[in-house]
Amino acid sequence: VKPKDIIVVDDGSTDLTAKEAKESGCKVISFKKNRGKANAFFAGIKEAIKSNPTAVLMFDADMLNVPREDLKKLVKPASEASRKGRIEMFVANVNEYTEARLAEQHFSGIRSFSIQAAHMIARHRFKGRVRGYGLEFFLNDVFKKEWGGFKFIKTDMVVAPPFRNVDTRPP
Repeated sequence: VKPKDIIVVDDGSTDLTAKEAKESGCKVISFKKNRGKANAFFAGIKEAIKSNPTAVLMFDADMLNVPREDLKKLVKPASEASRKGRIEMFVANVNEYTEARLAEQHFSGIRSFSIQAAHMIARHRFKGRVRGYGLEFFLNDVFKKEWGGFKFIKTDMVVAPPFRNVDTRPP
């Protein structure tokens, strides 16, 4: 993947992510203030479909360990679904540090979508119905009810813990 093919949605962040992404050649959408994860996601989806990709990858900023092979595991089935004209979403089972140990997390924000799914998401009127971190559960529910479900992809990705003083080095 080339930087020009990457869209970074900066949701009012105060760090240097947007600046570094632009300097790397990525497309950056910036909100002046935090509008929530759902709004960032929908803005990214709408921007992504303009370039007619074979797949769209949703990726959280709190990832610590992202093996290239895991990204391929997510992009490949979404690209295949796009070629076959199917509306599909693939969800990465990522590892998350808890206070005591590394635990598997089944509802991660790391997802891939066929282009048909991205178009359906962009056309749907979701915005008023989902807020913040409920996005993942909302997408799971919509894909189950309206588009036949979704598939989990086993990965070795590691998400950052929401707490301090924990060893976050991969095991």
